[in-house]
Amino acid sequence: MLRKLPVETRLTISLFLAFCLAGPFVNALYHILKVGVGLDSGTVHYQGNGDLPPKSFLEMVETTHFHTWIQAVVMFLASLLFSLTGQLGPRRRGGLVVAGYGFVLLHLISPFLARLAVPGGTLLVLASAVGITFCLWLYAGFVLREIWSAPGRYN
Repeated sequence: MLRKLPVETRLTISLFLAFCLAGPFVNALYHILKVGVGLDSGTVHYQGNGDLPPKSFLEMVETTHFHTWIQAVVMFLASLLFSLTGQLGPRRRGGLVVAGYGFVLLHLISPFLARLAVPGGTLLVLASAVGITFCLWLYAGFVLREIWSAPGRYN
């Protein structure tokens, strides 16, 4: 189905997905520069230490407010395109779409868990980011393969 779209539409989709593929690298760089490397750095980022105060509730809500909107939009567009590929069968596609939204939800909740010193909270922040990245890259790979493949090959 996607292969039959006009070239300019396929190009638009491809450019959007290129940003989806690059986004996790920018996110990782930002995290390394702001927070540091390692779970201990993440824990200090949320809980503070002798030198740094813990994140305030307002700071947490402010960050979550932005992420709620942008992550939902990106996940919606990428998963919608993926669901239109017709690849992997409807149950697997549906499961992967639900997984993507599950990782987004975990990514919105896990910073609060880390801030509240819930054991493993900081690890959940990392795991959710990895899960989102995996889903976006998987969606992008299937969509790009289908829209630029020879007719009849994947569609």
